Amino acid sequence: DIFLAISFATLLSGNHLGQCVNGSDPSCVTGVANFDALRRHLIPEDAATLVFPFLDQKSSFVARHPLSYSVNRLVLQEIFHYELYSGFVSLTLHDPELFDPRPMQTKAFPFLHSDVGLPATSLWNLYQEQIHYDAKTHIALISHLQSGSHLHLDPIQVTNMLLDEIAIQNVERGCLPEQNTAELKFDTYLDVLAVDSNGTSGNNNTADGSSLASFCWIPVVVVAGFVNGPEFLDQIPNHPNAPAAIILSPNSKALFLPQYVSPVQLDNHQKTWVCSIVSNGSNELNRYTHFHMEIDDSAPTIRNFQVDDRSLSSLPQEWKDGLYHEQISKINQLQQEIIQDNPVVGYTTQVEDYFGNNRFLCLTGECSVGNLFTDALRWKTGAQISILATLLFQGSGWPAGPVRENEIWNAVDMPHTLCSGKVSGLTLFRLFNYSTSVNTFDETAFSQEDGAFLQVSGMRYTYNSQLQGSRLISMEVWDEETQTFEPVERLKTYTLTTTTWICQQRQPFASMVSAASLTLPGEEPFRQSSMVQHSVVTEHLSATTSPQTPLDLSLSGRIQEDISTSIPLNFIQEPDSCEPGTTWIELKQSCQQCPDIASQVQWNREILELEAISGSTSGIGDNLTVSLLNGAPFSIAVSPRSIPPWLVNLTSLVEHVDLESMENSQTGATSQDLVFLSTGDRLILRFAVSAVDLEPGTAVSSLSYGVADGGDYPGCDQSDASFEVTLSVVPEDDLNQLGSIRYAGWVLSFLVLVSAAFCGSTVVWRRKHKLVRFMQPTFLVLICIGVAIMAISMVTLSFDDEIVSTDAMNGFCMTTPWLLSIGFSVTFSALFSKLWRVNHLFNSGSSLRRTKVEAKDAALPFAVICFTNIIILLLWR
Repeated sequence: DIFLAISFATLLSGNHLGQCVNGSDPSCVTGVANFDALRRHLIPEDAATLVFPFLDQKSSFVARHPLSYSVNRLVLQEIFHYELYSGFVSLTLHDPELFDPRPMQTKAFPFLHSDVGLPATSLWNLYQEQIHYDAKTHIALISHLQSGSHLHLDPIQVTNMLLDEIAIQNVERGCLPEQNTAELKFDTYLDVLAVDSNGTSGNNNTADGSSLASFCWIPVVVVAGFVNGPEFLDQIPNHPNAPAAIILSPNSKALFLPQYVSPVQLDNHQKTWVCSIVSNGSNELNRYTHFHMEIDDSAPTIRNFQVDDRSLSSLPQEWKDGLYHEQISKINQLQQEIIQDNPVVGYTTQVEDYFGNNRFLCLTGECSVGNLFTDALRWKTGAQISILATLLFQGSGWPAGPVRENEIWNAVDMPHTLCSGKVSGLTLFRLFNYSTSVNTFDETAFSQEDGAFLQVSGMRYTYNSQLQGSRLISMEVWDEETQTFEPVERLKTYTLTTTTWICQQRQPFASMVSAASLTLPGEEPFRQSSMVQHSVVTEHLSATTSPQTPLDLSLSGRIQEDISTSIPLNFIQEPDSCEPGTTWIELKQSCQQCPDIASQVQWNREILELEAISGSTSGIGDNLTVSLLNGAPFSIAVSPRSIPPWLVNLTSLVEHVDLESMENSQTGATSQDLVFLSTGDRLILRFAVSAVDLEPGTAVSSLSYGVADGGDYPGCDQSDASFEVTLSVVPEDDLNQLGSIRYAGWVLSFLVLVSAAFCGSTVVWRRKHKLVRFMQPTFLVLICIGVAIMAISMVTLSFDDEIVSTDAMNGFCMTTPWLLSIGFSVTFSALFSKLWRVNHLFNSGSSLRRTKVEAKDAALPFAVICFTNIIILLLWR
């Protein structure tokens, strides 16, 4: 039979400094001395036993002792003669210049931490172990104490590796068959050379000095801290070299699996035993636990597994033997060194006893010690709000007057350091809503959850304990500018200071203020400082108080109960709770009004007025262009809603704007596509107008595109961006075209031309005939020429836009009056000159004078008439 005893006990056996000064003191209810006394009486003296203690890291005794953490080695090794220890990895993070770990460990007192990847230069590497091989019990102990540090390795991967290492040791001992074919092949050559696997002949011992054939190592895994228990148990027992036992330690509720409170043997190949040793939610610091195992030296397994778990305060008086009194006496000597160094640090009004009968004061409302500590934290950091959990307050108070350092440490014996960050009103609500909702508010039924009740500074809040579920009624924060309390705003950020117990250790508080949770605008992750809360309180009292001006710690209404209000405060919003017209903003965890897209996405014109001819088959204005600008500070999606049927050849382009270079680029998009426009982008539409199917009149319609956000605002209704298009359709023009009658004109013009040519040629041919000579042939020819010119105007007048182009029509229209005018001028001038000549001859006959009138004498009137017409035509043109 072998035994494994695990201790989380503090070094002192009293709850506070100054208690348990001797072995008969009734205040000796806890501590490593009580643990050791129970071990000696519960485990047979001759039984092989491995004691596995954890460091006392957070008690006021350790924090104030000159040796600091090294006092653990002084007590555990020198007084109790334990052989190893472990502690949370936060110890390994201390700056070597501020804390030298070398006095804490020796070769005979190593630090067991299996899943920490320490730098090669770390002083902790001197005697750190990943596996502790205990020759007395045959236990190969693996310990995981995950604390969330970046130095931690994956516990499952590390466990698998270390189990393989233990298996190798057992293979060498002959407890397990060879598992690696390559090693088997190598070992055959070792047999040929008659040497062992260490390269030497005749050595039959392992590195720890034990005989290879004497026993098998029993792999036992102790798991604590932030390890996923179900996942760990799902994988490790299925490993080829599974452990003989897995112990889930009591310091993390995440590891408490009720089904394993009593040891359970799994149905895996190794028949692994699993036990979760959290007992009824009790504080692990006050528990005694040992495991009784029956083993077989020929195999790395456990036949039977039992657990003994009880309170340290259950130590019977008769078990407090001489060794117990001697141990208490030695520890008290170390305690008295601190007690004697107990200066006055300040002055306050009375602080009530909040640990005994009056403990309910802090658990359900404001208490003076809570005011002291939270005020000091806010004073030191300048934060708007400070909070502390009631569970930390464990002292008995003090009377009005001077306050000594021990009283401060007794008030909160855990030396947590400060951490500060920025949180929103929503995060504050989550903290205080949880704090008030889990509290029992029952004096007779205290639970660990009651300790989550928050003491505050810089704010005040009310609750209703009679409500079920949410009980928080109101929260108000002190406003330095207005010197009044103002309601907490949901999305406003506030500076908050607390201690590492809330921001790193206590769940779910630590998760609520983790970097992963602080995602709202303005929130900032918490940063840990090196300031210990006790030092901050003593500094605050020293700086702000005197015998004449003690710190007033009387209650000021920071925490009050209001049973008259039955409607709790609620800052929680869900996507499904958003009302119409609002949208869920994930970044703000809030519903907010949908953006006014219509006012930010507009066309470049409100109305487009067009004109077309009824029945026209060709497009009018083939490159008409309009554009839609996205002026919203987010992307939008646009798609056509309604397009008038008489808008044809519609094409669209997207003009992108690079906001950095301010350069534009264009990409094509079909008119029916859903188009996404970034901020500053334009949708350009080009189209033409067709009036083929339209009757004369005015057609009014809208060109409309649906506009929605590009996915940033789910639930917001789509709006329309539209403009009016007015089309005035006029009847087709009557051009009075000549049609086929033009051919009759051409025939008549031809006949006139032929007649004029015939007459003219006849006159020329018969010009010497007496009768023709009397008719003045020159003027007759001119008359024929003038008539011919006027006949040609009939041809030019017959051309219209039915058969020639508009440019040709312009030329024919200008030619016709010239031909008519010149032809008429020539004809009229010839007739006028001819008559003028005859008239001149008759007038000369009445005077009985001989007169000769030649053709050249009649040319002058002819020239004047023709030239005058030409001048008029030139001016008209």
